[in-house]
Amino acid sequence: MRPRPGPPGSRSTNAPPHGDETPLVEKGGATRCRELSSSSRLEVARNRRAVIVHHDGNQTLEGFGCPSNLATQTSKSPWQCSPIWAPRPTAADEVVKRDQNRLESTAVSSHTTSKIFVIGGTGAQGMPIIRALVADKKYSVRFLTRDPASARATALLGLDNVSVLEGSFADEAILREESRGCDGAYVNIDGFNTGEKTEMYWAIRTYEIAIEEGIKFFVYGNLDFGLKKSGYDSRFRAGHYDGKGRVAEWILFQNQVNTDRMGAAVFTSGPYIEMVISPLTPMTPTVEDGVVTWRVPLGEGAVPHVALEDCGFYARWLFDHPERANGMDLEVAIDHIAYADLAGAFEKVTGHPAQYIDTDLDTYWNIPVNNMLADMPAGYNADPNDKSTMSYRDNFTGFWNLWKYGIIKRDYALLDEIHPNRIRSAEQWFSREDRVGRELGKGSLWERLQPENWRKDSAILKGSEDLRTGKL
Repeated sequence: MRPRPGPPGSRSTNAPPHGDETPLVEKGGATRCRELSSSSRLEVARNRRAVIVHHDGNQTLEGFGCPSNLATQTSKSPWQCSPIWAPRPTAADEVVKRDQNRLESTAVSSHTTSKIFVIGGTGAQGMPIIRALVADKKYSVRFLTRDPASARATALLGLDNVSVLEGSFADEAILREESRGCDGAYVNIDGFNTGEKTEMYWAIRTYEIAIEEGIKFFVYGNLDFGLKKSGYDSRFRAGHYDGKGRVAEWILFQNQVNTDRMGAAVFTSGPYIEMVISPLTPMTPTVEDGVVTWRVPLGEGAVPHVALEDCGFYARWLFDHPERANGMDLEVAIDHIAYADLAGAFEKVTGHPAQYIDTDLDTYWNIPVNNMLADMPAGYNADPNDKSTMSYRDNFTGFWNLWKYGIIKRDYALLDEIHPNRIRSAEQWFSREDRVGRELGKGSLWERLQPENWRKDSAILKGSEDLRTGKL
């Protein structure tokens, strides 16, 4: 499913939330309107491929020759190639030219990595990423944790080519120690531990220290800068998203100058689909009279859920392809999933009834577990007296609005190219998860959702498993 239109008086979610997007027609003739991101600019520059425009005269990028498969098209074709010359170059033309020149001057071979340090390795995303990195022993990994004896850390240490460093990312000496002897980095700081302000400082400082200590390729675990993508409308402000998004843009900007010394890429994920069957998440279901029920304030919107298994593949791809990944913001998802479709997929796979009930925000925040957290800081180590600290309620109100009004987009054609075997639907994921859960002795999905079967390790989010406790 794709995002639906927004409320009366709002911009259509099918149109850009601000006026800086360029109409493009991509391979296959599928017209898309998308922001000309740095990754898109690099892809155009790298392939020297014509940007194709419709005969209605939409503005396009110029200055690239036609690919051979289009040169033979007849005059009756609905598409045409832009001319080889541009009498009046657009600003986008200059950006493409600049990125092309920078790309061609970069010694990408210097970005090859073998040993990668990981921040966030015991988190929901970090564990499958580490498993993917060391699966064939091409890479070794050193991960940072405050508790090497935890169940998650112990599981990682059972893998080949994995070592651990005890300490906190909020310590320069530890960051330097972790960097030394490594040539790659994957950094995903837990914003629910730190809070928005502290996460931004330490993420920036981690990047700076990585350059100083000789890291060759740096991948930043990111979330969408939803506030900016909404046109700076504070209804869509979610601190744990915007804090990461600001840093990601800063890293890609720094990379324009630092790329010969250290390459960098951004990996933008989203709400894990595992959260829809896990306790203590913003979308944890209930079982009401034998019906699995999701009560969330989504309206007719859709969530671009991410599968953790795919996160491992994508992160590995970034390290395996530094020549393409350098300067890229890889934004991933399974699909934009409407929760009526989510419930239908659950019913089809399990044979048990499920439903989605659209819930207004006041009702959502009166659900007991949500109400208990509502006025606490979103980041449990953030200062509640600091006026920059968002409450859990404000943070997740913005979070749900992002999906309800379709602010966040994804390029699914690009994801199909990079990961042809990716998970593409809720039904596919539920089917796989039901099968794997049975094989691992966890039981069927239906059994796993019964509250009496939930245990501490049922929580997919580390913060939920730790009950929002722990030092910075």
